[in-house]
Amino acid sequence: MNRTTNKLNLNNIPLLVENLSSKPLDERIRRLPKVIIIGVKKCGTRALFECLKLHPLIKAPGPEPHFFDRNYHRGLYWYRSMMPATKEHEITMDKTPRYFVSPDVPARTYNMSPNTKLVIVVRDPVIRALSDFTQAVSKHEVESNMTFRRRVLRRDGDTNIHSSIVQTGIYVRYVTNWLKYFGSSNIHIVSGEEIVTNPLAVLGTVQDFIGVEREIDGNLIYFNKTRGFPCIRILKLKSTTKCFGETKGRNHVQTDSTTLKRLNDFYRPFNQYSICLN
Repeated sequence: MNRTTNKLNLNNIPLLVENLSSKPLDERIRRLPKVIIIGVKKCGTRALFECLKLHPLIKAPGPEPHFFDRNYHRGLYWYRSMMPATKEHEITMDKTPRYFVSPDVPARTYNMSPNTKLVIVVRDPVIRALSDFTQAVSKHEVESNMTFRRRVLRRDGDTNIHSSIVQTGIYVRYVTNWLKYFGSSNIHIVSGEEIVTNPLAVLGTVQDFIGVEREIDGNLIYFNKTRGFPCIRILKLKSTTKCFGETKGRNHVQTDSTTLKRLNDFYRPFNQYSICLN
């Protein structure tokens, strides 16, 4: 990927970071996030988010605030009001997967702070598309007779590049937009597959990127063979565990091999670009 082209002149962009220097360092106040998991949808952002919240220094809001894409007109004071109260040495973290594909969000995030650390989770784009469509079906967001093939392919059998499910998997297109504002040192890319198969290794590198000590270990995360997905041990409640809902790790809708091959062929040229920035 050529990072030297289409660079913007960022010197004229006004920064919107608030001045909290007058606050006592040990006072708990609501702060703007230093870390944001910006995407990608159906790649494991929720699993990563919940696991990172186990760290004693990482604090996060409950529901996704959707500030930069849906609520930007409310302003930074509203955004800050959505965050948990933290001390100066603690890390406030947000997660809204929609940010990744929203064209205006990189500039808006930079306006808040050019030092924001961004975490991106990616996975096989074909599997991601299947998961995305499966969720849409479960939420009755598609017509009852709609199939995965009809959603991602045109009538002539070619890929439907206008389908949002297809577009989201062209990761390099969106990463390029983020790189216009943030350097590679501000962006950390995670494999969604590795969150399932080797969560502790993934969490270790993310903690390093965020700049906190590695506190999340095998006492907190374990692999549930029945679910086929990592689960969380809640040590404060003795042997109580927390596994993600039935929507995580569920079976995808069935489709034909021709459709899968067509999608794999479509994504292959995009996947030849390296987006592993670390």
